[in-house]
Amino acid sequence: MRIDHFEKTLTISGSGVGEDGSAEIDLKTGGEAADESWITEVMRWSRPVHEHFVFDLEEITGVPIVLVSTIGMLAGMFIGVFMGWPRIQNTISGWHKATAWVLLPLLILSPLTGVFMAWRISFSAPAPRAQAAPVLDTVRMIAQKHDVSGIQSIRSRAGRQIAVVMDGGSRHVYIASREGLQPAPANWPRIFHEGTFLGIWGGVMNVILSLAFILLLATGLWIWGKRTFHKRRRIRGGPSHVAPAAAE
Repeated sequence: MRIDHFEKTLTISGSGVGEDGSAEIDLKTGGEAADESWITEVMRWSRPVHEHFVFDLEEITGVPIVLVSTIGMLAGMFIGVFMGWPRIQNTISGWHKATAWVLLPLLILSPLTGVFMAWRISFSAPAPRAQAAPVLDTVRMIAQKHDVSGIQSIRSRAGRQIAVVMDGGSRHVYIASREGLQPAPANWPRIFHEGTFLGIWGGVMNVILSLAFILLLATGLWIWGKRTFHKRRRIRGGPSHVAPAAAE
């Protein structure tokens, strides 16, 4: 079960639910949900692209393209650290270097936590095994601690009932069992990577990092293109004739 607070819809997934294994309900009318807005469609399209690259190339090639490219990016960052202190100037190259050095710790931690997530490293003890509680009981237990309007999802994972609730700008993850509602072990790489810590400030940090990565990509391509163009122009603009040999 997943609630989309932007579209005001409830999605129920499982065997025997709908023709494709899921059904969407409009929370305002209780009927079948209408088509999603283009914003929601873009956001849902972006996540699998971010995690698995486009056109399922990872499945076709058998190579974890996103993971390999992320490790390559981290290697490039670490190599850049040992290239010496940059000379900051008010130029495109200067802005590129300034952005990389000022935000270096956060820029490294963002892809690094993504690698940890891919390798299922959480830096926490695994959650204890317990008999999963039914969805209705899970909602009732959540209602004792939070406003149920903050429920984002209730899903069964690895035999556990996992509930995600937003309350006061903070994200809470619970394991719902017959014994009650228990906080799930913290997955620190995921918490940092998704910006779900410190309330809204974690999201602000992720926005700044996203803009910084876009700036680095754009300025890096500009610098590379400019150097490549000048190099080719110098080669083409070389001597057009061979000087006569010196008289013997």
